[in-house]
Amino acid sequence: MKNRLWIGACVFTMISAFAGIRFNTHADDGVRQIPDTVIGSPVSDSGPMMQAKLTASQRVLEGLLNRDFKTITTSAEILVQLAAAAPKQGNGERDDLIYEHFYTEFVRLSEQLEVMAEEESLEGAAYVHQSLTATCIACHRHLRDRANN
Repeated sequence: MKNRLWIGACVFTMISAFAGIRFNTHADDGVRQIPDTVIGSPVSDSGPMMQAKLTASQRVLEGLLNRDFKTITTSAEILVQLAAAAPKQGNGERDDLIYEHFYTEFVRLSEQLEVMAEEESLEGAAYVHQSLTATCIACHRHLRDRANN
C-alpha cells in the first residue's frame, strides 16, 4: 500500500511539474511560419480548411488508438472531401506542379486510409496515416520555402 501511495505521489509530482512547463509561443529563429498565402489564396480562405484537415487527422489518430474503424473511416472520408474542396492550381509553373504532386498524394493516401479502415487493418491504417502526415509536413515545408523566396 505504501508503495502505491509513493508511486502515486511521484506521478502527481511529475504531472504537476510538466503542467508548469510553458512552451515558447514565439517562432524560434530557425523556424519559419506558415505563409500568409497558400499559392495565391488568402489564409482566411485556407485557414479553416487547414484546421478541418488537422482535426480530421487528429480524429484518425484517436480512432487508431481506440481501434475505432468507424471513426477512422469517417475522418478519412472528410479528408477526401476537404481535398476535393481545395482550390485548384494550374499555370504550369514548377512550384504549382510540386503542389499538385502533394495534392494528388494527399488524395491518394486519404482514399487508401479509408480502404484500410474499411478492411479493419489497424497496422495498414496506421502506416497510411503516418505517410499522410509526412506528406502534409513536406507540402507545408514547400509552401513555406516558396513564400520565403
